[in-house]
Amino acid sequence: MKKIILPITLSISALTYSQIGINNTNPQAIFHVDGGKDNPNTGTPSAIQQRNDFVVTSTGRVGIGITQPSTSSVLDINSVDKGVLMPRIALTSSTDITTITSPANGLMVYNTGTAGLSYAGYVYWNGSEWKSFDDKSVVNPTITSLTCSGASVFPSVFISGTAYSGTLTVPYTGGNGGRYNSTVPYTQNGLTFTLNPGNLNNGNGSITYSVSGTPNFSSPNTVSIPLTFLGQSCNATIWQNSSVSNLQYVRNVTTPIDSNTPTNSITTIGNLSVRYDSPNGNLQYRVNAMNQRTSIWYWKGGTGGAFFSYYAQNDITANSWTNFPANFNVFNRDSAQTTISLFESKQVYRITVVGNADMAASGVFPFLTSSITIFVELLSPQ
Repeated sequence: MKKIILPITLSISALTYSQIGINNTNPQAIFHVDGGKDNPNTGTPSAIQQRNDFVVTSTGRVGIGITQPSTSSVLDINSVDKGVLMPRIALTSSTDITTITSPANGLMVYNTGTAGLSYAGYVYWNGSEWKSFDDKSVVNPTITSLTCSGASVFPSVFISGTAYSGTLTVPYTGGNGGRYNSTVPYTQNGLTFTLNPGNLNNGNGSITYSVSGTPNFSSPNTVSIPLTFLGQSCNATIWQNSSVSNLQYVRNVTTPIDSNTPTNSITTIGNLSVRYDSPNGNLQYRVNAMNQRTSIWYWKGGTGGAFFSYYAQNDITANSWTNFPANFNVFNRDSAQTTISLFESKQVYRITVVGNADMAASGVFPFLTSSITIFVELLSPQ
């Protein structure tokens, strides 16, 4: 009988701290594999030599391509020409818990978009649904209707033979908050229409197309552009950019001002609610049912002699009350006006508020009970 002994290239070094080195006699951690067998026998490997190394430290930190993983990381990967591939999974829906059974909160995968969930990209499980890294919904997008009769284009003037660049905005109804991608550009009358990707509102909103090219017509002539979006189709007429809509507004008078005022003064129109938080002397606003990037311009004055103006851009979480930027003092008979723009839903609101505390009778003027009046106008109704 012949015995065949296979040579095994495995060098193991047991040092004072029981360090183990594979393919090296100079381990830099409790467990150290030198994949390229190019580390020195003494000293610290160079950055280039470390690129093929794998280490586990005594505290359980793992380094790939680096022998001293960061103390703030459980896994430290270093490379100059490679990336990291996460598991690529074909999820069937945004609430799929079958493809991956009982996903842990925070579990991250790359969805291929080849099964029921069309969104392709990195997603994580938040305990109830898969969401994108920017915390947006990845549900397959749907709308109820596309409203070409409300479409508008800017700039609104076209000159035949002259290069044009602008935006076509088309309203929709019944959005479900899903994310949508661009589609194949469409060209007509010398103009190319390219859908800009984005996220639907939960409810009404609008989509935009980038428009570019050299038109073969001039204003005031019009052309009809056939549009199809998420299974809904209609024809948008350009160059007309004017439509007349009835101004929407709501008015609420709450009297007297007491502990019930924060509830009684809630005034809602469209996606916005306004109220007076009487215990704290604050006007507050709330965006309903959707997260929104907003801008707010605020002006306030009163008999106290203090005038205040303010502008800011705020990211507002859905259904949470946000204070206006300065207290509203009814004892000063404060008046305030503000304009709030909701960027994602393309809505602009103008708010006027007046208030007064109890006012004693004086001469021909009778006693006046405390009150707060909130008047909200929706300047761009969808």
